[in-house]
Amino acid sequence: MYSQHIQIYLAPTADARDTWMASMQHIAVEGRTYVLSANQFVKTKNMPKEHPLPEEFSDPESVLTNGGSLIVDPFGKILAGPLFGKEGVLIAEIDTDQCIKGKMDLDICGHYARKDAFIFQVKQ
Repeated sequence: MYSQHIQIYLAPTADARDTWMASMQHIAVEGRTYVLSANQFVKTKNMPKEHPLPEEFSDPESVLTNGGSLIVDPFGKILAGPLFGKEGVLIAEIDTDQCIKGKMDLDICGHYARKDAFIFQVKQ
């Protein structure tokens, strides 16, 4: 997708671990793109009645997925979020010119990947 010069990377998930946030920052920096990660916040009471749940989630207020939505800029800075423990909407002002500026020092699919200037081969 980086070779398509994306400026906004959408990343919906149910993953609320710290490693997900780090992954979103990495994608933003590597692709010099904004990342909008929409993470689910779900309580037991929000699940369909016919969906079986372990006994530990018998309380309707039990949290199944804790959220963690965030917005990251092309340099890895978190602009909004992470939003944990509740439903909500994140808002951040973005400037897509930052994607272009960022590629001046890191452009993995542009000047760093010119086939006329760089050839990589592995001989076995």
